[in-house]
Amino acid sequence: MPLQRLLTVATLTPAQAALLARDLVGGLDAIHRIGSDGVGIDAASVRLTGTGQVRFDPLWDGADTPGTAGSAAAVLDELIASARRAGPGRQSAVARLMRLEEVNGDVTALAGRVGEVADELLDGGSPRRVEHVRRGLGALAVASRSLDPGTSAEEPRARETAASVATPLTRRPRLPRDGRVPRRMLFHRRRRGGRLKVFVLLLLAAALVAGGWWAGPRIWDEVRDTWDELFGSSDPPPVQIEPVSPPPEPDDDADEADGDADPASGPVTAEAPAPESAGAVSGVRMETTAGTCTAGSPCPVRVEVDLDPAGSARQVTWGFEIVDRCAAESTTQGGVTVTAQSGWTQVWGLSQVDLPDGAALAVFAVTDSPDQAASGPMLVPEDADTC
Repeated sequence: MPLQRLLTVATLTPAQAALLARDLVGGLDAIHRIGSDGVGIDAASVRLTGTGQVRFDPLWDGADTPGTAGSAAAVLDELIASARRAGPGRQSAVARLMRLEEVNGDVTALAGRVGEVADELLDGGSPRRVEHVRRGLGALAVASRSLDPGTSAEEPRARETAASVATPLTRRPRLPRDGRVPRRMLFHRRRRGGRLKVFVLLLLAAALVAGGWWAGPRIWDEVRDTWDELFGSSDPPPVQIEPVSPPPEPDDDADEADGDADPASGPVTAEAPAPESAGAVSGVRMETTAGTCTAGSPCPVRVEVDLDPAGSARQVTWGFEIVDRCAAESTTQGGVTVTAQSGWTQVWGLSQVDLPDGAALAVFAVTDSPDQAASGPMLVPEDADTC
């Protein structure tokens, strides 16, 4: 699928745009490093395969060919423009992607900067995350072929004309003058093997019904997953916000430890309460929907949970753990419970975290079911270095 046509019928997520940018600029930098000067690319020469891989034909130095870094920057601008249409919930990720517009210099420096931004949006470039995004790109390329505006509208008309030309003219048989058909003619024209044909047709009909009963639900799930990947979920999961749990009772040992803490030493590093992935949960991500959050006030957040596909519906529940990095204390709050339908690989939900007062806080999103995993820490404030 040509990238130029794909961008006209589909919208890329920031993670998909970052992965495409890393592949394109990295390949262009590799060609540039072997001594091939004056090479470039554009959106028309780039193709996206059904497996999410990128193929492109380099444009060699000519009258209408920009420089290597200039052509790469032009393609990056088109990818960023597509990611900007991803919706208000992804603006923080889009802001990271837009930092690539500030890079000036050769293609090697641009490739390094693109790699840094891609690692931020792809969870440090983990193979599991990259494979998940690449599968989404492959599904996007396959599904966008039916929406390609370059499909000719004359093909059905030409096929109809060919069918009308190929239809032979038939003549009715002439009967004898007396209007009676000879018995020999009836004997030779009698159809034989009628029962065998009926049996074969019934057998084929039974095979079609059995095949549709077995493969119909799977085909419908594949079509629905592809539609959700392109245009968002047509049946969004219900969001149920649970009441915030009461704060835990004070611990005497923790109070004694807090009395011995030295505020001048600065905030400590908060450890995640659970691994990044566990069981059916392949990843958890959390980001604020209000830009920045302040201690002592509510903070609206969006949580995304990546799942391994399952054959039946299941409940996905997560909450929040808030760590005071100066007092070494943590509190928990209830979050969201959603229902993941059969075949779903991702669910998301919006919630509000009531942040306590503190000079340096860290907030984790922690799943309780189907398995326990945690997101990376969201620091409030982000640049806190003293208590």
